[in-house]
Amino acid sequence: MITLEQIKLLEAKVTKAVELITMLRDENSTLKGTLDSSQEKMQELENLVDQFKNDQNEIEQSVLRALDNLDKLEDQLAGPPQQAASEETESSPADDSEKNEGQELEIF
Repeated sequence: MITLEQIKLLEAKVTKAVELITMLRDENSTLKGTLDSSQEKMQELENLVDQFKNDQNEIEQSVLRALDNLDKLEDQLAGPPQQAASEETESSPADDSEKNEGQELEIF
């Protein structure tokens, strides 16, 4: 036969189980909220990384274009190599200093 003490013990165990289930449900709900928030943040960070990659690519292309333009400018300023070499041999260092006096090379 079941005694009153056994019933009270069973009731205590059921109450404890119900409290544990309630606590686990609350924890589960909290964890789901944290997971959702973390996934949103992760998506935002992935978007930032994608934007950063795009920006880096644009910067790289701009730098390459600038370098190409500088190469072209350098080629234009250098002129034909043979003509520049013959001019150097024809003029003396004193002539060069007189020619360069008062001239400024403006890059930008």
